[in-house]
Amino acid sequence: MFAWGGWSLIAGPTPRVYEVLGISPCSGNATCLRLNGEYADGWPLVVLIALCASYLVGVFIVQRGLTGRTVGSMLFMFEVVAEDHRPLGVGRAALRSLAGAVDYLPCCVPIVGIVTIAATPTRQRVGDLAAGSIVVEARRNTEHSGAPPSPIPPTPSNQQQPGRPLSADESLPPRPPTMAAQLPPRTPGPLWDPSRGAHVLWDDAGSRWLVFDVDRQLWVVLRDQ
Repeated sequence: MFAWGGWSLIAGPTPRVYEVLGISPCSGNATCLRLNGEYADGWPLVVLIALCASYLVGVFIVQRGLTGRTVGSMLFMFEVVAEDHRPLGVGRAALRSLAGAVDYLPCCVPIVGIVTIAATPTRQRVGDLAAGSIVVEARRNTEHSGAPPSPIPPTPSNQQQPGRPLSADESLPPRPPTMAAQLPPRTPGPLWDPSRGAHVLWDDAGSRWLVFDVDRQLWVVLRDQ
């Protein structure tokens, strides 16, 4: 919308003589662009391109990398974060945008993106897979809601077992314990881990341990095991 509005201000109709002769008004002009029977050249076109590039970098790389959000994602209440639910950072946001061009193949129709979203358990497109990012519901600010946050939110599994504390010298196993040799792993927890000073939980769907981040009131992937 921004680019189209700027183009409508600086572009003019292609002179009839060029159409009759079958030549372009931009021939031999490096700072000229012709589009849909209109053309623009010179410094207005250069300024428009610079403004569009600044907008794209500022919003889709800098703003998204630092906050996870753009104007559109704020309207629809979602954000793009790393798999541990932390901000992507500018570098990974840039990688996501560059690799995301593959999602729109064939040209202008995101067939590749639709296929990868449907094929991945966390609904990631090519840009997400390259940058290690996921799209999640935007966090709500509960600071002034008047109600104290729950110490243990709903867990990723509906088969939660009653929790028990870990002893100070007990470490987490690579997989949760089983009730019998022939039965699938049992989902334990949440467990209190005194060495980390936090609750931990086995996510059976993702085959990984999670740790509860009290400050953000959400479960994140345990990375230091």
